[in-house]
Amino acid sequence: MHPATRRRLKKVLFGLLAVLSALAVLEIFARVLNLPAKPLSRYAPMSSDHYSIDDPQLFWRMKPNVRVKDQPDDNWWIETNSFGLRDDEITVPKPDGDVRIICLGESTTFGAGVQQNETYAQVAEQVLNDNAPPDQRFDVINAGLSASTSFQAWQWLRRYGESLNPDVIVLYYHDNDLMPCFTRAIFHFNRGFDLTDRELYRIRNRYAGLLYLFNHSMLYKTLRHLLIGRMALNEQLRKSKFAVENGSKQAPWPVRVPDEDRIWVWKNFKEWCATHGADLLLMHPCYSNSTEHRCLMFEWVEKNDVPLLDCIPLLKNSGIAWADLFNLPEDDHPSAVAHRLYGEALAELVQNRCHRVSD
Repeated sequence: MHPATRRRLKKVLFGLLAVLSALAVLEIFARVLNLPAKPLSRYAPMSSDHYSIDDPQLFWRMKPNVRVKDQPDDNWWIETNSFGLRDDEITVPKPDGDVRIICLGESTTFGAGVQQNETYAQVAEQVLNDNAPPDQRFDVINAGLSASTSFQAWQWLRRYGESLNPDVIVLYYHDNDLMPCFTRAIFHFNRGFDLTDRELYRIRNRYAGLLYLFNHSMLYKTLRHLLIGRMALNEQLRKSKFAVENGSKQAPWPVRVPDEDRIWVWKNFKEWCATHGADLLLMHPCYSNSTEHRCLMFEWVEKNDVPLLDCIPLLKNSGIAWADLFNLPEDDHPSAVAHRLYGEALAELVQNRCHRVSD
């Protein structure tokens, strides 16, 4: 090798070594500083529980094959299967003769405050199988994810729908979609509160390969933690938390899934179901402070001939005391009694749809 070439090669190697050494020092410093684990505002990330992990497309998902309690003093357990769902193990491919129903929803579908066998998905499965002919079996999958939105559910279906081959998709979403963006954050990441779910997804997946490679780098997480919140897609959104209208009123925060995105999500679900020979059902959620009202969801299902199970009148007309239908005073999620009503009503709706199709 020519001496001049050897010298140039040494310079390149030395420069590379210097860069790697500098990165190593910065990585150590980032781990000591640990900024991503220190909240930058009073709003805690909704996805940082001990049984969830970060996911570029889904934002977060539950760890597979775990058995934990959400809080040490809880009397209910969280047990996940190999898909990271709070359900029994799922047979893939779907057995012949099975009718598979996937329930996608937030913390109610997940079953916050109730045992695993008390969720409305499990109740519906039991009722359906108790009334099924001998040659038919219903498999109702609880794909609920706490704090999630319909946009996240759509990304989940894109990933797992083909392999699970559902016959029915059930969506239980409303309030979470309409929450301000500051109530959601990336796992270990407390910035970016002015991004809708759809915008956050675009940013996180622009460089998905690098996100995968740098997933375990605290330096990368720290840089993302400090910078990505400034990467809103337009100036108005970027300034939303500081904007002032008429010199006094702060501009409203964008919601996680604005109306145009909700319609886009429902449309995608409907098209996916039509392409894969599945049925789409929507459930309008109910919490302890819910009141009956018509919203965009009602208009959309009527226009698109999609069945809707409205859970508010279902509970109000049940004849059961309101306080017994929710996990009060701890939270306002439906109790096991309400899940029983949900599951029975969902089973009846599915049976009616199945009879209609068979006729």
